[in-house]
Amino acid sequence: MAGESNGNKRHRLDRIEEALEACTNEHAQFREEHRQLLKAQVLLYDSVQKLTQSQAKSKDPHQELAERRGEREHKPAKPAESFSRLDRKLAKMAQARKNADERMAALLALVDETIRRPPTAT
Repeated sequence: MAGESNGNKRHRLDRIEEALEACTNEHAQFREEHRQLLKAQVLLYDSVQKLTQSQAKSKDPHQELAERRGEREHKPAKPAESFSRLDRKLAKMAQARKNADERMAALLALVDETIRRPPTAT
């Protein structure tokens, strides 16, 4: 029985050796990929630590702005102040629009007069 072969004339021991070699090669490849993944994990962890430290050092932009203005908290304006500022801005915009309309009308009148004026004989 030890010398018998299968139907494809390959010895059983040869088949076992090939299977064992394939498993060994796959395991070696797995170990290399696992090593690369561990290395990437360490690098990623270091990057996250650096990012966490830099974020902890940086200030909140709103807090920094409040400190520049000399305030610790944002204090909303009173509604009456807000409305009066809004009214002033709207009045300025209305005046600017009126001025622009007047200038546009003057320009249109000038262009109309220039176009409709009969040519002069020279």
